[in-house]
Amino acid sequence: MTSKHSVLRALKWKDAFGKAKFPQLGNEIPEGPGSKYTNFSLQHIMEKYNFIPSMLVQREFLLPLCLKNPTLVQDAFLTTPRYSYTIETNFSHPSGEKPEPLKESAATVTKGH
Repeated sequence: MTSKHSVLRALKWKDAFGKAKFPQLGNEIPEGPGSKYTNFSLQHIMEKYNFIPSMLVQREFLLPLCLKNPTLVQDAFLTTPRYSYTIETNFSHPSGEKPEPLKESAATVTKGH
């Protein structure tokens, strides 16, 4: 399996973990007189941590692979439109000269000292 395919496979697993709804932890059925714990639920706290499996996939697999060969990871991100984070702009490339206001302020600083 090539590195590009393994990156795409990791991205697929990241999506799967991101879409998965994990079962409720512990005794989190609706509270009532027969429940073990009354008026106590941690589900609102655990919802914050449902991203951890996808974060672990990204940290443990994608980052070391990116350090070894960044072009493969870049190709995988650019071929998948969902993970394309490039921003296209119509700005011109900067020239080697400073703009006029910066030239004037640099001249006044050197005159003052």
